[in-house]
Amino acid sequence: MIRNKRFLSIKLIIKNGEVDTIEGLERLHTGERIIDMLKQHDFQNLEIKQSNGKIVCVNRIFKKKINPCTKTKSC
Repeated sequence: MIRNKRFLSIKLIIKNGEVDTIEGLERLHTGERIIDMLKQHDFQNLEIKQSNGKIVCVNRIFKKKINPCTKTKSC
């Protein structure tokens, strides 16, 4: 996610001193269908802004849970 330039911001959620979840905020194209956006990821928040009856901005917060095995090399 850090290497990918499509994210506006990246947030790390830390529990018990270790990274638990990564959240990335990205702006989506307004021409895409909303149902297609919803099907892309299992864990996400969509924010849709509308002006004069037209969608002007769509932001998505994509959440990725870090597996315990990827945190340590002993798995």
